[in-house]
Amino acid sequence: MGLAIGGVVVLLVGGLALMRTFGKPGQAGLPVFGGGGGGIFEAPNPAVTEANYHRIEDGMTPQQVEAILGPGRLPTTPDFDAIFGEYIKELARLPSMQNRKVWEENSLAGRVRVWANAPRYMMVAYVEIPNRGQRVVAALYKEADGSTLMMQGTGVPYVPPKAEPKPEAMKKPPPAPKPGDPMPSVTVEELLADYAKDRAAADAKYRNRKVKVSGTIDSVLVTMVTFRTTGPRLQARLDGVAYGQIGKKKPGDALTVIGRVQAVFPPTARTTLLVLLEDCSIEE
Repeated sequence: MGLAIGGVVVLLVGGLALMRTFGKPGQAGLPVFGGGGGGIFEAPNPAVTEANYHRIEDGMTPQQVEAILGPGRLPTTPDFDAIFGEYIKELARLPSMQNRKVWEENSLAGRVRVWANAPRYMMVAYVEIPNRGQRVVAALYKEADGSTLMMQGTGVPYVPPKAEPKPEAMKKPPPAPKPGDPMPSVTVEELLADYAKDRAAADAKYRNRKVKVSGTIDSVLVTMVTFRTTGPRLQARLDGVAYGQIGKKKPGDALTVIGRVQAVFPPTARTTLLVLLEDCSIEE
């Protein structure tokens, strides 16, 4: 596996990769004391641990990385020898040699930093993301036993998705009226507007309780009064007494009835919202 030069760093195996390979302690080029560009004079960095490697995340900024590991430096040939083993031209096809070559190429481009606590090493590769600055796109950790962990990302930090708002239908309706509460008194337009806005809330307010509704008569058919509206409709089915009274009324007259909301027919492709009041009396 390897990183690709040219601004975007990729591995030979695509996606977010995590792998562990094993070498032999004491192999050629793997220092036991000191090492890296500073050799035996470089102070060990105790932050170079596997636990801190797992804290390095795809898309981090250099400032976030250095808050964990401290300032890094450009890797040198002894660093690459220690991490990947001494480069041997005849073994160039080996994954470790290919990986070394591409990390070295990205290091020459200034996108790689290394931290040493020999024989442990950490390397991070950055990639330029437009309008975002430098971001981590790959990280590598070499353990004292020769095992290697490596992460390949995208260079873009993970952002948790926003919680979806609950649909209107999922909202809890207001509490139902209690016995003894005053009888609602509304116009035809107000009642229909309540049902058009939130049927569950309107049911909690009006369903199966007496409601006083005022409007204008549009038509009377036997015991059914249709109120004059635009769009949604309201019909009132009269009780026996009101049936005898409605003969004095005509279309265009004002009418106030007291009844119960017993049925609501939602709008369809061919019909509008219809609310039906049952067992209605007429208020003179």
